[in-house]
Amino acid sequence: MENMRKSADGEIYGCGANERSDVMKKLLESEQPTRREAMRLTEDRLKAYPIIKDRLADNEEELAELNEGGTQALKRSANSIVRTSPTGLRLSDDELLDVRKSELRLRVFFDRREVRRVERALELIAEDPYATVIKSFYFGRLKDSIIAQRLCCDRATVYRNRKRLVEIMAHRLYGAFAQGWE
Repeated sequence: MENMRKSADGEIYGCGANERSDVMKKLLESEQPTRREAMRLTEDRLKAYPIIKDRLADNEEELAELNEGGTQALKRSANSIVRTSPTGLRLSDDELLDVRKSELRLRVFFDRREVRRVERALELIAEDPYATVIKSFYFGRLKDSIIAQRLCCDRATVYRNRKRLVEIMAHRLYGAFAQGWE
């Protein structure tokens, strides 16, 4: 589970096929992450945050277009979509529109929730003098050495404070399990 990350669609990636079944088994058993896993999952969520935010905007835009334009907007956005019901019957344009809108509403719901959770965790560290390290490393994809040059400090200082701030965020995201109370 340490190498696990879930996309907003629920697909598990970042681990091999054998590990995937183990991860799913742990998730189904509702095991809480260990301290180490909470740290890793927090870092994964930080890396995914800008991508999820962009995807959220795209999905909200598409949903608005479908709400305004109805089946005509659906046909413009995806000419090749053909859906069938479990019995093999082809869906009408209105049914297809309802299905697509439902899918988008579900994606928007989960993406908004994830964005809010990460933003709340980021608020905890906003006043910290090294808060820029988190944004530079996870959102700007800069290396510790480059961040250290910009902050006029040692790379080890950047690394240590980045880990400290991720731990604070992990407490917000995973509660007592991030503390190691397993």
